[in-house]
Amino acid sequence: MFLIQIEGTLSTNALSQVNLVNGAKACNVFWKVEGLVSMASGTAMRGTVIVNNAAIIMGTGTTLEGRALSTTGAISVSGVTAKVPVGCGSPVLTGPSAPGLASVACYALFSGNGAVTNSGITNVTGDVGTNVGLAVGYNPLTVMSCGRP
Repeated sequence: MFLIQIEGTLSTNALSQVNLVNGAKACNVFWKVEGLVSMASGTAMRGTVIVNNAAIIMGTGTTLEGRALSTTGAISVSGVTAKVPVGCGSPVLTGPSAPGLASVACYALFSGNGAVTNSGITNVTGDVGTNVGLAVGYNPLTVMSCGRP
C-alpha cells in the first residue's frame, strides 16, 4: 500500500501521468492532500485522492483510475473518465490491507460537503454523490453505478 501525504495543494501539468510499476495497483495507492487538487487536461491519475477541506478540479480529458473524495469542498469535472479501481483483495497482496472506505466504497466522485458538478461528456464507473450540495450535469447513461439500483 502506498500513502502519499501532501501538506498543501496538488496540481498536475497538462498530459501528466502517474504510472504504477512493479505490480502496484491503483486500489492500493492513496493521495491524502490538505488543499486544492487541480488536475490539468489530459492528466492520467491513479489511486484514491482524498482531499481535506478543499476542492477537486479535473480538466477535460483527465482519466482517473481511483476515486476523487473531498471532505469539505466541491468537485468539478468536465469531460473526464473516472472509474473505481479494481484488483485489490486478491491473495497476492502481502502488505497491509487497504483502509476501509465504508459507505463511500462504491463512489468514484464524492464530496462530504460540496457540489459535485460536471460540464462535459464524462464517463464514470462507480457512483457520484455528495452529503451536502448537488450532483449535477451527469448523464445517467455515462455513469455506471457499483451495483446499487
